[in-house]
Amino acid sequence: GTFTFTEEQVSVLQALGYAGDLSVYGRRDEIVLIRELDGDRKITHLDLTSSKLLESPFYYLKPNDVIVVKQNYAKVKSAGFVGNTGTIVAIASLLISLTVLLTN
Repeated sequence: GTFTFTEEQVSVLQALGYAGDLSVYGRRDEIVLIRELDGDRKITHLDLTSSKLLESPFYYLKPNDVIVVKQNYAKVKSAGFVGNTGTIVAIASLLISLTVLLTN
């Protein structure tokens, strides 16, 4: 979403907090910040798990900055009941075992 801030300086962490924080499906080590500087678009990757973030020139946001949180595909994939091939193999094995036990 789009958010408007009245504070003079807002950090990346504050902005993410205002937006409702990251869920388990967002990667904390792959935050993309897009900033326009003198007509040039600058794209940088931020790692929220690193203490170097505090020293980054991108720690504080500027007007019209865009933050993109990449998905944690492992979490998204395992979120469903049938999230990976291991689950499918286990279910198939259980069904075959039940079929063999019930038909004998």
